[in-house]
This record gives sequence, structure tokens and C-alpha cells, in this order.
Amino acid sequence: MFIEPNSTIKLLHNVPLDPTYDHTIFFDYADRQTQWFNNYVKTGMVFERQSYQRHSRGYIKLEVLADNVYDCNYVMFRNTSFGNKWFYAFVTNVEYVNNNVTLIQYEIDVMQTWFFDYTLGECFVEREHSATDQIGEHLVPENLATGEYQVEKLGNVAGLEDLSIVLFCTVDRSYSDITGVWRQGTFSGLYPVTFPLTQAGAQQAVSWIQNLPLAKVDAVKMGCIMPTAFATVNIAAEAAEYTKKTTLDIGNYETARNKKTLTYPYNFLYVTNNEGKAAVYPYEYFSSETCMFEIFGDFTPNPNVIMYPLMYKGASQNEDEAIQLGGYPQIAFDVDSYQAWIAQSASGIGIAALAGAMGYYGSAAQGLPGLGGPVGEEFTGAGAMLSGSFATMVGYAVKGGMAALQPPQSRGTQSSSVRIPAGMMNFTFYRKFVRPEFARIIDDYFTMYGYACHKVKIPHRNVRDRWTYVKTVGCVLAENMMPADDARKVCSIYNNGITFWTWYATVGDYTQDNPCRAEMIEP
Repeated sequence: MFIEPNSTIKLLHNVPLDPTYDHTIFFDYADRQTQWFNNYVKTGMVFERQSYQRHSRGYIKLEVLADNVYDCNYVMFRNTSFGNKWFYAFVTNVEYVNNNVTLIQYEIDVMQTWFFDYTLGECFVEREHSATDQIGEHLVPENLATGEYQVEKLGNVAGLEDLSIVLFCTVDRSYSDITGVWRQGTFSGLYPVTFPLTQAGAQQAVSWIQNLPLAKVDAVKMGCIMPTAFATVNIAAEAAEYTKKTTLDIGNYETARNKKTLTYPYNFLYVTNNEGKAAVYPYEYFSSETCMFEIFGDFTPNPNVIMYPLMYKGASQNEDEAIQLGGYPQIAFDVDSYQAWIAQSASGIGIAALAGAMGYYGSAAQGLPGLGGPVGEEFTGAGAMLSGSFATMVGYAVKGGMAALQPPQSRGTQSSSVRIPAGMMNFTFYRKFVRPEFARIIDDYFTMYGYACHKVKIPHRNVRDRWTYVKTVGCVLAENMMPADDARKVCSIYNNGITFWTWYATVGDYTQDNPCRAEMIEP
């Protein structure tokens, strides 16, 4: 049966698509697709009543001068006698045949030709533009270079800046004996006598030690410097520190178009104890408006302080991610050697002298004439007793004299920390962020290629205002009404990554804003 030629062929130029399939156009329906391509038809390059065109043949012969179609990069045709479907194809070569005939070689654009003939199934999406873009919403690692970080110091914990001299003693401030104190849920056998860590406070501490009663010169057992907040018996054992949650910019780079650029590892809170330990606290893991921490310190001569975040990673108190501060200096102090010897030996001197005296008078009474002792023996016994008592007393006197000549005895262990005069005996908060050069590189990358997804889902194709990128692994077509070879090619294109544009006149222009469609809808 003879079928009258009734196919239509159109040559187009300046179509912003090519066989690399880096970009394509997203259409809601076929009529709009045809209308858009018709805008690129070159004047005079519509050929009606042509013979049937086999889309897989790859070439078309047209009665046209080759010089007039070298600038055509696209072709669309329809076999009207057999249906209304348009086939879209890239012009790959224009070959001169003769002055009246030109051979147009083409490659079918499988994305546009079969755009409405398949649906995507659930597959592994490697990366894509997200439907929403809130800070902290997308945290899959990107493995992008960050370069050296810039640092902005936010400050220290105010509650740890005030330090005290603490003497751990068996007496209280008024020199009364103390058997111990209950402190921070535990018992200590020593009482803290505290003084401000100032020059005046140090003089007060020296004076207090020097004025210890003679019998209590050994009451001071050890000493240290520690935060005042944890040194006083009646003060609470906990404190809280707040620092501003900063996520709206990256240093000097204030034009971040993608919210992931504002999160870790590109922008985060960094805390150091200034003794070699540090912790990273990404802003996006705090559920509160500010970054809040709780601080605890222990009540010992070798104090430590821990600090952990609150409302962090879903925990009201995240003790597991605490950072510790230690190394507070120990204090050595001196006790006068003679006073200490007197206090320790006074009772011994009295007992020895009393024993000697009792021995002397008892023996002498027995040896006096008329009391029954032989003449001459009384002096021998009395002399022996007196000699022993005197020797004991002289011995103590000699030892006391030697003790008086000794320098003051050091008690405790002296250590120092350069961090105190440097103002570094504290937790220090820093904001770390990538340099503007890297921030722009990272932000531009997200603008073009979206975020890492790594989920099994139906890929996005139209969730942003102007363009949506998607890249899959093992693309799956749920419904398919196209040739098998073209279906395999479509899957390969998704696996390689492709950008769908909805603002047709600006394909490839990434300087435009590209907000999420879901966030553009008024509530």
C-alpha cells in the first residue's frame, strides 16, 4: 500500500543541548516541550511532506544547500502518517552531497525523545539538589578540600577566670580543728582555707600560715590554685557558659548560597583547654539557639574541670563529649623549723624532766642521814638521777638549738603553670571556618551539583526553581516504553549525572538564584 510522504522535519540552531547530556530541559507536558523547541527552528528550515524517517537510521537527506545549515545543531521530526510523536536529535555532521542535497547526520536525544515514556524507580542516589535546604539538614560528608582554617576567638569561660589560693588544712579559717567537710557529693578530711589569687591574697595566706598556733603549725597539709567557683564550700558545684551560635556567614565570605556551606567541616565551634586537648562542636548539632555548656570541677588538691555541651546531638546533657581541664599549680609553703620542733617536742621535754626530777628526789630521800641510808651512797644515787635528768634536758636543748638554726621546712609540692599569667588556664572558644577562596569553591560546587545524598529513593528532577542536578548509581526505570538500547542509555545518563533546567532561556547560567520550590510556597 502506497503511503503518501507526510513527515515533517525541522532544523534548529542555538539549542543549548549537546550529546554529552550534561544538561537537559525539564518539561511538565509534551506540548510545552514542542513549543520550546519550535522557538529555535531556523527560518526557512521546515521541510514538510518528507518520506518516512526511521529514528534509528541516523541520517536525513534534505533538499537544501549545505552552507545554509552548518549552524544547525539540532533536528526534530515527526512521521505524521503514523502518529504525532516528535523525535528530537543532535546534529552531529552536515555533509555536502550536491548543490541541492545535504546529508544531515544525527544522534537521537534520548532524554527529550522519550521524556514522557518512562518513570524513575527507587535507586541509589549519589547526589542531587535537595527539595529543602535548612542549616544542618544535610550532613552527609562531601570530602571536599577545606584548606587551612581561619580562626576567630570568641572568648573564655567567665566562671573559670577567677582563681583562688586554696590551703587544705585540718583547721578552718579561725584555726579551729575540723574533722572534714562534705563537698560535691563526696567527703574530704581536709578543709579548704581560701584566699584570692592576688598579691594581697598571697600576703594574707602567708600571714595566716605564720599565725598558726604553736600546736597547729602542721595543720596545713597541701595547697593548690583552683577556680574560685569550686573552692568555696558553700558555693554551687556547677556553672553554665553560653556562646553565640554563629552560622549565618563564613568569615569574610557572606554570600553562601547553599546552607551546607555554613556547617561542619566548613564552619564550626572549636574548644581547646590550652594544654593540648581540643574538641569540635558543629553548630548544627545544637538544638538550642545558643551553644550551651555545663561545667563541673572537683574539690581536691589536684583539681580538674570538665565541660560538656547541653542540648547537643539529641542529648540534654552530652557528658560523653566532654572536654577536661587540669594542671592547676600545686603550692609549696614553709613552716618555721624551731616552732615545729617545739610543738612536736614540748610534751617530750616535760615528761623527761618530770621523770628525772622524781628519780632524783626519791633517791636522795633514801640516802639522807637518819633515814636509813648509808652515808655516802645517797650522793651516788642522787647524782646518777640528776645526771640522767640533766642529760635528757640538755639533749633536748641541743636539738632545739640545732632546729632553730635550720631554715624553714618546705611542705607541699611547688608547681607552676605559664598558662595562668598568660590567661590560658581556661577553656577557650574559637570559631573556625574555611577561607573565602575555599568557601567560594565549595559553595559553587554545591550550586552546580547539589549535595551528597547516598540514599535509596526516587531521584529529584524538578525541586529547584531553575535547575536540579541528579546522579544515581544503578538507575532503575519503573515504567518504560522505549527501545531497550535507548533505555540503557537513559540509565547511563542518570548514572553519569545530569542537570534538568526549568528556566529554558538560561541553561548553563549558574549565577542565578536557585531556591527550593518547596520553600518558595507560601505557608
